[in-house]
This record gives sequence, C-alpha cells and structure tokens, in this order.
Amino acid sequence: MNNEIKVIGFDCGRGVGCFCASNSRPLDPNKFVNQTKFEFVAADQFGLAKLLSYKSPGRTIVAIEPTGKDSRVWIDNLKMNGFEVHLVSNNILRHYAEANLGWNNKTDPFDAAALLIYCFDKLLNERAFLKQKDEHLQTIHNCYLEYQSQTRRLTALINQARATLAVEWPEKQSVESDCTVSGDFPMFWAYIGGWLKPNTMSKQKKFTEYQKARLSSIGSAATEGFSTYLASKAQAICQLEVEKLQVEGQIRGLIQHPRYEKYLKVFKNQFQMGAIETAIILSQIYPFEQFLNENGNPRRETKRNNTESGKPMRQNKGEREFHACLGMAPHQRSSGQKQGMVLQGSAMARSALWCWVRCKIEPRLTYEREVWEKIAGKKTGEKIKKTTINPSVLTNEIGVKLREQLQRDKQNISKTQAELINLISGDEGEELIPLLRKVRHPQINLLIRVLEEIAAEEKNRRKSTNTQKQMKQVKQGIAGALARQARSRCMARVVKLLFKELLKEFRSN
Repeated sequence: MNNEIKVIGFDCGRGVGCFCASNSRPLDPNKFVNQTKFEFVAADQFGLAKLLSYKSPGRTIVAIEPTGKDSRVWIDNLKMNGFEVHLVSNNILRHYAEANLGWNNKTDPFDAAALLIYCFDKLLNERAFLKQKDEHLQTIHNCYLEYQSQTRRLTALINQARATLAVEWPEKQSVESDCTVSGDFPMFWAYIGGWLKPNTMSKQKKFTEYQKARLSSIGSAATEGFSTYLASKAQAICQLEVEKLQVEGQIRGLIQHPRYEKYLKVFKNQFQMGAIETAIILSQIYPFEQFLNENGNPRRETKRNNTESGKPMRQNKGEREFHACLGMAPHQRSSGQKQGMVLQGSAMARSALWCWVRCKIEPRLTYEREVWEKIAGKKTGEKIKKTTINPSVLTNEIGVKLREQLQRDKQNISKTQAELINLISGDEGEELIPLLRKVRHPQINLLIRVLEEIAAEEKNRRKSTNTQKQMKQVKQGIAGALARQARSRCMARVVKLLFKELLKEFRSN
C-alpha cells in the first residue's frame, strides 16, 4: 500500500488554470514560488490530460479555490478520475496568504502555491475546507442559483420596460403579468412584443382589453404603436419568464426524490414552503443526521472553561450548526468596551427565510373586500364588505405562534423609537458624536449631522426647519431598523421551530 501524498494547488479562471505540485510541505514558501515550475493549462482535453498526468500511485489531493461555473468543470473531471478535491474559501485563502506567508501579491502562481501550502497545513482539519454536496444536492443548488440569476435579470428588464411605458403607455406602467400555469408567455408583455395571438377565448378577451386601453391612452403608443426598443424588451421578458418557469419545474421534480420525503412533510405540511425555499434549505441542511448523535438526539457538548457563571455549561452544538447552515447563527464580536453580535452562515438561506416571513407571517390574517350583496342568489345592486381569510398566510399553530410574537415585537417599535429619539435629543446625544464619527455609513453620517444641529440649537435656543426634516428621516430610519430586527428575531424562531419539527419527524420513524 502506497502512503505517499501528493498535493496540487490549482488556481482556475475563465477557460484557463495554473497549478503546481509537491510531495511535501515547502519549508521556505518564497523559495518554492521562485523555483517551482508552474503549469498553465486551458480548459480543454489537452489541458485536462496534462493535469491528470500528475496523479501519483498513492493519494493525490487537489486544492481548488471555487470560482462558480469556471471551477465546476475541473472539479467534476478530477473526481471522475480518482482525485481528492478540497475546496478553500477565497476569503480564508487571501487572509492566509497575507498573514501566514507574507504574500501581498495576488497572481495565479501565488494563489496556486498558497492553495498547496494551505492544504498541507490544514490537511487533518476538515473544517478548514468547504463542505461539498453530493451530485443530486449540487444539481438542486445549481438550479436555485440559476433561478435567482434569472430573477435578477428579469427584474432589470421589467424596470427598463416600465421606464419606457411611462412615455408610451403610462396607464399600464405598474401592471403585473406572469407566465400562465401551462407555460404560455405573460399576456401583457406578449401583447407589447407582438406575440399575443388571440387563438383562445381568454387570450381573445385580454387582447381586446389591451387593444382598447392602448388606443385610449394618453401615451405615444395610442397613435404610433410601441417602439422597437420596448417591443424587444417585452419579448426578452417573455422568453426569460418561460425559462424561469422551466427551472422552477426542474426544481420541483428534483426535490420529489424519495430521500427528501421526511423533509417535504415538514416544509410543505407544517410551514407551507414553496419549491424555491425548499430547494435552498435542503441544499444547506441535508442530511439532517449530521446534527444528531448516534442515539438520534441533537449533538451537545459541555463547555467547562470561560463561561460567565464559572460553571460547566451544556451547548446545543447540533442545533447551533443547523442555525449556521441557514444563516442564523449569532457570533460574538466583542473587543474591550465594544460589544456586538453578527449573523454568519448562508446568506442565500437567510434571504429565503426573510422572504418567507414577509409572505407567510407578516401579512394580516384577514382582509376586507367589497362584494355584491345577494338575496336568494340574486344581486341587490349594492356592495357590502366581507371579511376573508388571507390564503397566502400560514394559519396553523406554528403560523399563529410566530405571528403573535412578531406583532408583539412590532408593537414595541414606537415606544423604543420614542426612547431613542429622546436619548439623542438630550445631553447624551452630544456625547455620542465622537463615537459615531468612527463609523462610516450614510445613515450614521445623517445621525451625526442631526446631533450636531441639535447641540447648536440648544445653545441658540432656536428650531431649524432643516433639522426637523433630518430628524424625520432619522425617525424613519430608526423605525425601519427596529422592524428589521423584529423580522430577524422571527426568522430565528422559524429556524428553531424548523429544527424541532424535523427532529420530531426523524424520531417518529
């Protein structure tokens, strides 16, 4: 059995790659960079063959800095040919090269050498490398990234088209139009792009409606029709909407795999999550067993030193890692008198949870709408207000609990806002100015100006109109920040309940 270990540091870019290899950790990194031969290869069969020729009879490890789709082709081919692939975060690698190796240069050879040395130093520490997903889970994750990319491109196109509609058809500037369930083009944009064919009753109805509205518009489209620019944007929107719907369908098919059955029971039945939220959460937490011990209970560890009480403390290690995977793990950032917490983990999962809270928890449970009053099945000619349950919100026990807690937090916003305004308007406000000057942020700069003008007004005993306007902006900013904190607390509760329900589901079988 050959115990030889060869490590290859491979830095890949768009269509090219640079790598170096060594059987041992270089003792002098600077000498290694100056004397080692670095190979430059293209992303083709000849470049791949050159890289594969460096495989040794023993264990061959390739350390790669992942760069999206550019690195995926190399990673897949290396794994298929029996190489071990370790992924290194670009932020960690940059800090390691500067702090440990003293390298400020960032070139392909320096990055490849840093990857090689980092891999030798951290070879026994699995947490030093990025966690890799299996093939099926990676496909789900890639589909989610594609869906988000299409959403961003679609938003930009719609904003550009609406800017033009302000001149050509202002009455329809805010129209919302999506693909139909059958995958047809969104009718509004298809009409503008000239692709709406009235071959069915519903399309004929919409076509006639849009035609009449356009001819009676005050915009230029009433007499001159739509410009080529707007028509091309509308056609691009139609095509992108269809592509987005196809990717969503692909995601729906992938998450129906039998191994995700327990997860879907919780996500769909208990939380009413859609396919997109399910995809990103699955790609981060699967398999759930990683957060449990051999007995099926959440992993816990005992912390014996550096506790506030001085006594041993039990830590819910498994649940904390679950929170970290979903971007809701608080980490302390304290130094001296400065105290603070930051959230770490997947920003994409955190964004999906934020959207879920805004759609499923924050809206009102009921709303009123006007309907025609009917007596004995006939309309009376008068409209009455009818209370209707909002179908988009979560109404089960979990939804009620989360909604009550969120509403309780939001009710305290006005009180907390008033307390903060009184604080900055008093004598303590002037003492905050030197501390706030250390922070560079537009909102903080606005707060500094308000505090300075309040201090000047106290001396002159006068009230400035400009200060009142700025104070109004500060109040709005405080209210917005407090609302975001309330939602963030709600998201933390969602993750806690999600862990609890998944644990219950895995224990039941």
